[in-house]
Amino acid sequence: MRSIGAKFSVGVGLLALAFSSFMLYRTWVTSKTQTEELMARQAELALEFDLAIRKYVGSEIRPRMANPYRSHASAADSHQSDRQCA
Repeated sequence: MRSIGAKFSVGVGLLALAFSSFMLYRTWVTSKTQTEELMARQAELALEFDLAIRKYVGSEIRPRMANPYRSHASAADSHQSDRQCA
């Protein structure tokens, strides 16, 4: 490598390789971090949804399944009270 052009080309090539390697690494780290944060948020949201469904089932559906005629009886009572008021 006697020519100055060859030395310059090798230097520029090494700098380009180093810069490209650094950018590739930073992109990988950033993508990995964002993916982990997104997965954590989605897992938290899924857990909140699951807990809300469980709470609703426990407070609304299970009592009605345990005594299915109670909800119909209370509806019939409200209709009778409406008729008496009229």
